[in-house]
Amino acid sequence: MKVLSLFVSVLLLLGSGVAGKSASPEIQIAGTNGLISWNSGDATGLTILEMTTDLNSGVWHPIWYDLPTNQFHSLQLPVPSEGSAFYRLNVQDGPADPSLLLHLPFDNDFSNGVVVDASGNGNHGLRYGRPCCPTNWPTATVGPDGSQAGNFNWYGDGYGLYGRSGDYVGVPSVTPFLNMTQVTVSAWARFRASYTGSYVADQNSTILYSGHATTGAWYLGRYYNHSTAFNVFTNETESVQAVYFPDNSLPDGDTDRWNHYLVTFDSGVLKGYFNGVCFMTNTIPVTQLTAAGTWLGIAAWTFNKDPWMDLAVDGHPNNAWVNGTMDDLRIYNRALSNAEVETLYYSFDKAPPSQPLNLVPRAESSSQVSLRWSIATDIFGVVGYQILRDGVVVGQTAGTFFLDENLNANQQYAYTLKAFDRAGNLSASTSPALVTTFATPGAVDMILDNRDPSPFVNLVGGWASSVLHGGFYGVDYLDDLNAGKGTKSATFRPSLPEAGTYQVYLRWTARSNRANNTPVTITTATLTNTIYINQKLNNNTWISMGNYAMTNDNSSTIEIRNDGTIERVIVDALRIIK
Repeated sequence: MKVLSLFVSVLLLLGSGVAGKSASPEIQIAGTNGLISWNSGDATGLTILEMTTDLNSGVWHPIWYDLPTNQFHSLQLPVPSEGSAFYRLNVQDGPADPSLLLHLPFDNDFSNGVVVDASGNGNHGLRYGRPCCPTNWPTATVGPDGSQAGNFNWYGDGYGLYGRSGDYVGVPSVTPFLNMTQVTVSAWARFRASYTGSYVADQNSTILYSGHATTGAWYLGRYYNHSTAFNVFTNETESVQAVYFPDNSLPDGDTDRWNHYLVTFDSGVLKGYFNGVCFMTNTIPVTQLTAAGTWLGIAAWTFNKDPWMDLAVDGHPNNAWVNGTMDDLRIYNRALSNAEVETLYYSFDKAPPSQPLNLVPRAESSSQVSLRWSIATDIFGVVGYQILRDGVVVGQTAGTFFLDENLNANQQYAYTLKAFDRAGNLSASTSPALVTTFATPGAVDMILDNRDPSPFVNLVGGWASSVLHGGFYGVDYLDDLNAGKGTKSATFRPSLPEAGTYQVYLRWTARSNRANNTPVTITTATLTNTIYINQKLNNNTWISMGNYAMTNDNSSTIEIRNDGTIERVIVDALRIIK
């Protein structure tokens, strides 16, 4: 790869107004509005704009591709969600990865009928059709990583239900895809419900299609099904569903999110990966995958061998349109390893998680504050939460509960938190939540909820979350559903600030179908005591279990079990007061 502008914006903090310039191509940053302009000069190859948020990390993310055209270009730089961004402009004058035969990221301006192949092999996706009748063509949308993606529509006109017209792309370069003993096919897609509101209308939606009625021809998409599959022709008349993905889209064909589909093939052995995880292996009686006809179809079958969709062509009209979005289609001539697939999947994790909501601090004692909040979301998964006290990070946790200890009595603290994902992307911060610890040293009023994580709460057995009857503490309560007797327990383990005598309380949602002999065992350093509570009574009331001498080494426990009961056992919350 040839760097044509030495850190075009490595010298440019976005919005700083600093201009960078190099000899070829001519580069300049216009004004302070994040507009980059350049002339590609006589450059050949693939122009790539890359971004990083950390100059020391060396990790540059491509955000835009196009073909040099020896003319003036202008592009508005994306504004980073947080902090500064740095940009550079490169020209790739050959394949960066020789095994990557096709890479369509949909990041260029493809409104002119060309989806640029970013592999450097020139296998560009084109808008095909007769001179009089250009085919329908996708439009730009936003992909799973926040960059540009392709939006495909199925319009409902055309030749009946079977051949309704839709947007599609043709790749006329099939020679690189012939007779391959090793292959990796990778794609991001998000299927929408069709205009009919039924998955039946989308049951042949196809992401990639290499051809038809030829041994080794293959296609990734749906085939008379509501789930996505990778199908391979084992002879000229039959195909097998070699990999079937767990993306069930009943009842209307909508998968409701972006998913990553990847298949590796090695001389007949296939592995299927869904969202970065290998979920199945299969073997078929085909040792090579190949292309059939003269083009690869994206969002269309290729029965006719040429990408035309009108009835003047013999045979079936092209069909199997996609109503949805696609991004980053790839074909390799080797089978990626598990680690490579995982790395590829998480390389798209560039957007931060959503902001956590409903942060509620609670003073538990003169030296402790508990924090609870609602979960954040992220397409790649939220790994954890960063806790800040008065603007300083004091810890992190994977759950939605945190106990901050060793604080000063009668002091106000401001808490915020951020969610983070595997890539380290941080969400927007919550608004500061204020709380003041108890003024009296040694005072304790601590609550543990059934939702709090281990080691504070440990659950054994299949408890069901319920909100059927209101008045419970927190967001739900647990119900044993009058099943699995003797196999379920909930153990509360309070983190007490000091040794002393504590009063223990429990609460539950009372109903006539509750157990009247629910066993509760309190264990301290000096005793083990089991009492039996009647959960038909005292609805949503703190009920005392007695006073107990407890130490501050986290050894005291309160356990609720369902053994010996014949009706429903409920677990909601524990309260400890001193």
